Amino acid sequence: FFSPMSSRDGEESLRPKNSPFSFLGKSGERRNEDRSNAPVGDVNGNDVVSKPRGGREDRFPPQQRPYSGPQEAPMGPRVPREPRNHGKGHSQKQEPVHKALPDKPPFQMYIGNLPFTTKEEDIRGFLSHVPPKHIQMLMDRETGKFKGSGFVDFETREDLAEALKLHGEILNGRNVRVNVAERAGGGGGGGGEGSSDNTNRNAFRQYSDYLEYEEVERGIKEKRFVVGVLHCTRYGHSVAFVRNPLFVGGDVVVDGWTERNRALPGDLVVVRLNDESKWRDRPPVPTGEVGYPTPKRPGTGRNWSVDAMAATRAIKHALGDQVHSLAYTHPPVFPEDAQATGDVVYILERRPAFQDKKIVCRLVPDARHRQSREPANPEPPSATHNNNNTAEPLEVVRSNEEDEETGEVFLFGGFGAALGGGDSGGASSPNHTPQAEAPAPKPALVPGETSVPTKNRVMTLTKPPPSNKLLKFRPDDDAYPIILVPENSLDSTVEPEDRHRYLYLIRLDKWNDKSQYPIGQFDMFLGRLGTIEAETRALLKTHEVNTNDFSEDIYNEVNVPFHIPPPDELRRMHRKDLRKEEFACTIDPETAKDLDDALSCSQLPDGTFKVGVHIADVSHFVTPGCFTDKEASERCTTVYLVQKCIPMLPKILCEDYCSLNANQDKFAFSVVWRMSKEGEILSEWFGKSVIHNYCRMSYGTAQRILDDEIKDEELNLGNISAADRPRMCEKVKKSVRDLNAIALILRKKRFDSGCVRLQRGKLGFRFPRVTDESGNITVKDDMRFAPQALFLYSTQAANHLVEEFMLLANMQVAQKMCTWLPAQSMVRRHGGPLAKKIGPAQEILEQYGFKINTQSGPALAQSLERVANDERGVVVRLILTYCMQLAKYCCSDDNEGLGLHHFALNVPFYTHFTSPIRRYPDVIVHRTLEFILELERNGESPPPLESLPLSVASAKDTLQRMKGMTASNLLEGWTESAEALKGRSDFFYTPEEVDAMAVICNDKKYKAKKAQDESSKVFFCYYLKTLQRDKHDRPFLASKCHVVSLDYKKQLFNIFVPEYALDFQVTAKEVDIQPWEDLNFDGDAKSCTITWKGEDAKVTMVELLTTFECRVEYTEKNGRMSYNVICEKETDF
Repeated sequence: FFSPMSSRDGEESLRPKNSPFSFLGKSGERRNEDRSNAPVGDVNGNDVVSKPRGGREDRFPPQQRPYSGPQEAPMGPRVPREPRNHGKGHSQKQEPVHKALPDKPPFQMYIGNLPFTTKEEDIRGFLSHVPPKHIQMLMDRETGKFKGSGFVDFETREDLAEALKLHGEILNGRNVRVNVAERAGGGGGGGGEGSSDNTNRNAFRQYSDYLEYEEVERGIKEKRFVVGVLHCTRYGHSVAFVRNPLFVGGDVVVDGWTERNRALPGDLVVVRLNDESKWRDRPPVPTGEVGYPTPKRPGTGRNWSVDAMAATRAIKHALGDQVHSLAYTHPPVFPEDAQATGDVVYILERRPAFQDKKIVCRLVPDARHRQSREPANPEPPSATHNNNNTAEPLEVVRSNEEDEETGEVFLFGGFGAALGGGDSGGASSPNHTPQAEAPAPKPALVPGETSVPTKNRVMTLTKPPPSNKLLKFRPDDDAYPIILVPENSLDSTVEPEDRHRYLYLIRLDKWNDKSQYPIGQFDMFLGRLGTIEAETRALLKTHEVNTNDFSEDIYNEVNVPFHIPPPDELRRMHRKDLRKEEFACTIDPETAKDLDDALSCSQLPDGTFKVGVHIADVSHFVTPGCFTDKEASERCTTVYLVQKCIPMLPKILCEDYCSLNANQDKFAFSVVWRMSKEGEILSEWFGKSVIHNYCRMSYGTAQRILDDEIKDEELNLGNISAADRPRMCEKVKKSVRDLNAIALILRKKRFDSGCVRLQRGKLGFRFPRVTDESGNITVKDDMRFAPQALFLYSTQAANHLVEEFMLLANMQVAQKMCTWLPAQSMVRRHGGPLAKKIGPAQEILEQYGFKINTQSGPALAQSLERVANDERGVVVRLILTYCMQLAKYCCSDDNEGLGLHHFALNVPFYTHFTSPIRRYPDVIVHRTLEFILELERNGESPPPLESLPLSVASAKDTLQRMKGMTASNLLEGWTESAEALKGRSDFFYTPEEVDAMAVICNDKKYKAKKAQDESSKVFFCYYLKTLQRDKHDRPFLASKCHVVSLDYKKQLFNIFVPEYALDFQVTAKEVDIQPWEDLNFDGDAKSCTITWKGEDAKVTMVELLTTFECRVEYTEKNGRMSYNVICEKETDF
């Protein structure tokens, strides 16, 4: 069977997934919501139609200027904000800025931010003092469900004016947004919020021109504008956050597609700050330290203006080495009780370049909207049309009956406003110079076209040639808008009627300010919807996993015969021969092929033990700067999916030269201790070595040894004589048992000292077994083959045995590196729980009888121990897991002031040393350690610092003494060894180099984890699909689920199914999939009730930890494999 890759060093057991808990803060995941008609007004319903700011359509910054340190603009004192007015309900109400009232009919009002369960009679009751003439509720064409907004017609202008006064009032627990409905053809394009169906509701309000670079530069220095990277939130596809480590007081919110102004996730943008009266209230952050020490997010409370070097390092660490110089300008200090808002006015850098963005999409089926008429004498259409000349927007041509979910865009004679006029891809490039604008041609009808004027519009009655058709594609990632793709750029191998059944990779091409959506080009088919092949290709592309084969240069570099050299050569290489001295064995998953680590253990005559951890010596084969090293530094990690892995290194290294295969001699990097039976380290040796793997064991084999259930013939001892076999078998078993005895002691000490372990469970899959040509048992490697069974992965003593010694090796290597190279070592930092998340979580859990102390790691560990035997403890642990930060790689220089402490392990220093075949940071650590060993061999001593203590309190003082110990300081003291170190100088890294590598490694590790999680979801859904396909008696999984959070504002709650480690979000919008009559959220009372279907209409109050009997069943959402969790009835926990 295959199962998720388990952590061998234990540190990764504390991995928060993106949290679905609204009360615990933001998360990276987003709900799948309809974006084709997203409101584009601000959060208060104000008119935010952007007026042209003058100048040309495209604004490009000049050549990026070389960075010469942070800008000199002083960081002034914070000006107190004017108090904001608050209205009824649970959120603030602000006076709206309404559009001008119409002088003649129709007198129509837009109404939005309504609960999805709202009915027409609710709206009529809300407007009872100004009875409406007609109410139109906007419905999702794909689902048939209410979209939360609509339009209301009134008899008179006075009635409309009176109704507009209701802006911000409460209806069914939500602050209602109202505004004058926009009419087609007005206000620079119309559309968006306030644009109705019968007044051209799809009409688009054009984006604002980007400002001139000089104006942007001036605004940044005057602190009216700020610079940061755009990130998106799962709470709304149109809501984005701009982040910069220099921001003091938090992120800047950009709410709305119009406010984003064509900016995409990852872009470096300039945001114009709104007036403070439009800023959002921020809940107070709980005071007091959480964890030890408390790392603060960069930019929250630090005065960067007095620490220019720290500011520079923080910017480079977060935004990259080549970031634009304006990003270093100190921004204003934001108030602690408010969150700034603004709109994008300039894009400094597209990240990646616009034309390099490739997005997984699906075709929106069937429906159509028609784009513009052609200009006179149009050029022949082309899929690669790229005209930098700017043209006036052409008139939008539609019929009133068209579908809201538009799937096709017809262009008449040319690409018109969507494809012509400006290249937004270039608009983001600092190195691009705009072309001169051409005069705008006047629109003209195509000869032979029959047109009918309707309300100042033209409705075309003839169908255009199919080659000029734009198809509408919806990205998987809600952070991206709809993309229009020319039909003639698609591969012709798929019939038009089958196109909606496939997944596509679309490359962005251009996006000007007069086009609602960007233009893209077809890149490749990913496969048919609902298949494992297509879903796997899609998740790999989404998370930028490099699946290309290794280059010919790399293969030429690694395909060189390798043999263990003779003893004299080993001594010259300073490599110790441990083949007879250490009885090394490996313990790995049954299907593992890349064996990173081996363990050895033997008892000495004095009763102590000699314990060795031997790690594959990848750095011997992958030298700095070689082709293989460059490729590995870009991939950074092996990506493990359910059915396969995408390796960081070529197969010959992963599975042969570097892998510690059974019954073979291999190069290794070893750590050997002499330990007491109580697990105390009495002496320690680090060094390059040669080992022999005497026995390869799976975790199951090792566990059977510990359980005394093993048979000698089960042990893989290679070609040894029958006479020697009993002795060797006994030696293997004694080694495993001795290692386990020490590991149990080490583990107890770790948890007694305050180690925190929060696990949410991992889902595994069982597949049919077959034998290969050699008779070895393997898993059937066929992506189309569904798993036969599911299981929740669990660990046993054998797993813990390996984990303890990997942890110990990582901690000891980290301590040695930070002793010798305190300013330039690759370490792994883990901050404590986020105060803004753990505070509310504590309060809520305490209401249900769980008192959780988070003042330190040990205190939290004790709290978790108290709930260990409570059946609700699994949910409590899950909630706390979402409060944790992710562990990250960083440089030990610590110029950002976050500390190097690892909260989960409760140790002052930690690194990754034990998996260099699959993790690039481990390769860096190996090289650093080899450099240190070379210094020791030349008689050098570490910097004059005290020995680093293991207690966290003392470590704080040591860290302060490390300040200022730069690379140059250290090297000055080692000049006598310069000649001897010449051969290892490429193993010495500067703090800047370590920082740059840490940023890349963190990003790649996060994306690899996301890909792994999505792969598990794909196979889980496919398993459910087979239950339905094969017509089982129960084509679903029956289980229990627990409510783990409620969001009254968003009208949803989140449930967790422990048996399968599943999260699921229940929303009022999708209540029809549940056996409920109604799901009602009361924002004022902070309550949620379910009215069950049936004659008795039973009502259930939904609270935290409410438990339901549920069934998990297969479904398809937008053609993609998914699952529903149906809550069937309330039950006991």
